[in-house]
Amino acid sequence: MNSFKTGLIVFFCLILQSCVTQNKQVKQIRLRAGIEMLLDSIIKKSPSNKIYELYFDKLDPHNSNILFYIGPVSLTEKERGSQISSLWHIELDHKIISIYTGLEKYVSVNDPDIKKEKDMNNLDEFYWAIEDRNGKFNCYQLDGAYPFMPFPLKNEEGTFSRPIIKKINK
Repeated sequence: MNSFKTGLIVFFCLILQSCVTQNKQVKQIRLRAGIEMLLDSIIKKSPSNKIYELYFDKLDPHNSNILFYIGPVSLTEKERGSQISSLWHIELDHKIISIYTGLEKYVSVNDPDIKKEKDMNNLDEFYWAIEDRNGKFNCYQLDGAYPFMPFPLKNEEGTFSRPIIKKINK
C-alpha cells in the first residue's frame, strides 16, 4: 500500500511539473520573421503610444486577417474591462505587444508582469490591416476596425457608384 501511495504522489508531481514547464514555454513565443519585420516597420513609422495590440483572425486554412492596433487604451476596453487579458505578449522595438486570438474569452490568466497604462491625453489611434493570403502579406492603414470582424471595405475612387432609380411609366 505504501508503494502505491508513493507512486501516486510521484505521478501527481510529474503532472504538476509538466504543467509548469508548458506554461514557461508558452511565454517564450516569437513571431515568424515576415510578420515580425512588418510589425517592426509599422512601429518605427507610427508615433509612440501606450497600447500595442495584435488580433489574429483565422478565416480558413490558408487565409487570416491580422489587426494591429496602436492607441492610448485597449481597443476592446469597454467590452473587456479589466476581466480579460491577453494570453501572450511579445516585445518588439522595446514595445510590449499583447496578442489576442479569441481564446482569451475561455481561458483565465493573471500576469502581474504586464501592466497596461492608460493615457487619455494622447487620443491618436492607428489601425493596421494585415491580410495573410497563402503566406503573402498585404498591409494597409485603416480609419478604424474591430477585432474578429471583417475589415471595412476600401472605398477607392470609382469602386462604388450611386444607384440609379428609374421611373416606370404605367
